[in-house]
Amino acid sequence: MKKYKRLSNFELLRILSMFMILIHHFAYHGIFNGQQFDMHRASVQVVYNYLLIIGKAGVVAFVLIGAYFLSDKKFNFNRPVNLMIQTIFYSFVIYYVVITWFLNYIKPIKNVDMWLPFPLPSNYWFVISYIVMLFLMPILNMILNNFTQQKLLLIISFLFLIWNVFAIIGNIFPGKIDNINFTNYTESNYFCELYLIAGYIRRYNPNWSNSLFITGISFIISAILPILLIISLNNKNMYKVLTQNMAVLNNPFSLFMGVTLFVMFKNINIGRISIINYIANSMFGVYLIHDNSFVRIILWKHLINSQQYIQNWQSYLLMGLYYSFLVFVICILIDCLKRIIFNKALNYVSNKLSYRFNKLTKII
Repeated sequence: MKKYKRLSNFELLRILSMFMILIHHFAYHGIFNGQQFDMHRASVQVVYNYLLIIGKAGVVAFVLIGAYFLSDKKFNFNRPVNLMIQTIFYSFVIYYVVITWFLNYIKPIKNVDMWLPFPLPSNYWFVISYIVMLFLMPILNMILNNFTQQKLLLIISFLFLIWNVFAIIGNIFPGKIDNINFTNYTESNYFCELYLIAGYIRRYNPNWSNSLFITGISFIISAILPILLIISLNNKNMYKVLTQNMAVLNNPFSLFMGVTLFVMFKNINIGRISIINYIANSMFGVYLIHDNSFVRIILWKHLINSQQYIQNWQSYLLMGLYYSFLVFVICILIDCLKRIIFNKALNYVSNKLSYRFNKLTKII
């Protein structure tokens, strides 16, 4: 079988998306509390809220990349099993490293909490949601293969309405009795919406998505609009509404930014560049390392103090970029080392388990 050669424009976007996610975590998990309005820090809070938006746009773009290529493939257990193996490996290794050398920063967890309901010391919402999406691939691909273009657009529009519009409106006006999550929104559900969007672009390749000029302008607009919104709502009366909805994954501004960023990179032809593809292969590892439940506390609460850089928005942004890039590079190096030392053994376990699960499903 001929091995698929990954296109470097998508891999470059994968790298950029993960960096966007990382700088979002600098803001969201940092010591600086941007959740409370402070008129003396208004400009810093504009940057803070914008970093929240672009981080979620990075998640959208990251999921779209995977879904774009998965939407015309058949399901097998290789992908979810490999993700599980990588996640379990990092979760346990990091936990034992932390309790050995950084015990002063964290509180060890009980054995029952370590093994149940899943054998993971750290919780990764992204991994769980992505694996759910992978297991729903057959159903999602059935929709993509059997529904007309118009029906598929109708479904995507409906999901956008309930999960990107009504769910946000529900956050803004939560006063009704039993109004909690009335749209049944979850991250796993939302990943399925993103899967259908990516599958639609893959199958029907709409004209607007094939122009670098149109997609580039669309991305610029999608990047500017949130800034204008944040500035207009950056006051004492509206700030709570602003912060409650910028950090959520399903805010429509992050969706538009992530989709336009994805289709823009789709039109950038840079061929196949080995170094980009090699680095991009570590992006999942970068996520597992830096957003580990224990590393997150040590990193953003103890080692990096964002509170020191809130004198003005320039210093907050520049130091956010600096520290995020530093963490990004260190995580890449750690994952590259892990790939060199452990990937052969991990892939062996993953392939064996995948083979058995695939064989079992054929019997059933």
